[in-house]
Amino acid sequence: MSDSIRKYFAGIQKSLISYKEAAESIKNRFGEKGLENESTFKRWIESILPAQYGVKSGFVVGTDPEGKSYKYSKQCDIIIYHKNKFSPLMEFSKTSVLPGECVVACIEVKTSLESSKVKTIRTQCRQFKESVNIT
Repeated sequence: MSDSIRKYFAGIQKSLISYKEAAESIKNRFGEKGLENESTFKRWIESILPAQYGVKSGFVVGTDPEGKSYKYSKQCDIIIYHKNKFSPLMEFSKTSVLPGECVVACIEVKTSLESSKVKTIRTQCRQFKESVNIT
């Protein structure tokens, strides 16, 4: 990896850490840490994504492999989608429902992560892809 690419990603990492530290310094209410971390990460990722992508929280709907029935994902903290090609199927105050065809990535935000939970998260990711027929 070239030195300029390394410096670019180091700058992005510093930006994320700075964003997180600023958010933590103004919030210390019990029970809101996870929601605030999600919100902070969501704003940060929106600031670095190209304009053709949107960021939402909510659910993804897709069809089963035979295309005969609809399936919904579990709640997703962050959904990155092609906003120029698709729009949400439904939107509520803080929750959206998006078609699986437009989803680029789903991110589960964790305030802390223990190594023992990594296997569970990998299983949940695989189940998510299968549940909404995303390849």
